[in-house]
Amino acid sequence: MSRSVPILTIFLLFTSLCVLSLADSPQCLGLVLQGSADKGGYQAGALQGLLSVLKPEDLQYDVVSGVSVGAVNAAWVSQFPKGQEEQMINQLVDFWLNLKTSDVYKQWPGGIVQGLLFEPSIYNTDPGQKMLRQHLTQKAQRFVSLGATNVDTALYKSFHNFHSDLEADDLVDAVMASYALPGFFPYKVINDTAYIDGGAVMSADVGTVVSKCREITGKNDSAIHIDVILLTGTHYKPQDVAGYNGIRMLMRTIELMSYHNAISGLVQAQESYPNVDFRYVIQPKKTLPDSILPVSFNHQDIKQMIKIGAQDAIQQVQMGKGVSAKQAFAEAMELFRGGDLENMKGKLMDQFVQEFEQLVKENTEKLEI
Repeated sequence: MSRSVPILTIFLLFTSLCVLSLADSPQCLGLVLQGSADKGGYQAGALQGLLSVLKPEDLQYDVVSGVSVGAVNAAWVSQFPKGQEEQMINQLVDFWLNLKTSDVYKQWPGGIVQGLLFEPSIYNTDPGQKMLRQHLTQKAQRFVSLGATNVDTALYKSFHNFHSDLEADDLVDAVMASYALPGFFPYKVINDTAYIDGGAVMSADVGTVVSKCREITGKNDSAIHIDVILLTGTHYKPQDVAGYNGIRMLMRTIELMSYHNAISGLVQAQESYPNVDFRYVIQPKKTLPDSILPVSFNHQDIKQMIKIGAQDAIQQVQMGKGVSAKQAFAEAMELFRGGDLENMKGKLMDQFVQEFEQLVKENTEKLEI
């Protein structure tokens, strides 16, 4: 009996030291920004909403990932070091409020016909590249990952500064690659490799954030805290596409692909990282404005998206940490097991191909005339 006491004491001491060690281990706060066409204003609004109900230090993200339009916002966040959260968010909201279509892309001299038949895309994004160079003026100030799709291998590519700097020019190139919406915006060549929108493979990159956070925390997943801001969410919104032309059908197909990727990504995140603390998963509770013209960057639509984003973020915080994440994971799992996502995407893609072929035929006939 007398020997068991020291053994018990040693065991309790060892356990206490382990608990203290975990409590004192480095923490890592990550942010995941999904991509979806021109809806980045929603994410700016969501961050503004978080700032209104949380302390700025609660938003000092160590690692940020973004895909497509989410990459635009992620690159913006990377320009501000930790401690400048208020300036970062307020200026991001101002950026979206002042954004115009002409800041992002323009028509080719020969219009859509030239884009469809003689160029790599319908629109010319030289204005967007110029705009990014005006705003992304320094190397990334915090860990950031911008996701694109390798056209040759069909694999996801993360452009990041985890082991070497991402200078300002690198950030611009990575955003242009990540936001190269198939058909609409031209692919981006980086180091002799062509890249398109990262959302073609993965619309919300949780894995890269967790991987870097594991380096920071010493593989202590319980010390990893992640916020996710979705643009499509787990709520599928049916639309009557009977009157859509080829371009609108393409946009709808891209949105559905992004929706599908978000659902499967959430399911994979839940299964792969059970010990990671998903703090808030913010997603649109209302239908976000949708213009007849694709990627229109309409000012009134952007204002509305910012407002909805702020409202949704505040609501998620009021529900409590982890609650919105649990709901999103449960909804995603239910949809994923339903098996209807691939069928919806396939039907829309088939209809797009038919509409697109007709559109090309009509414009070819015009040229022959």
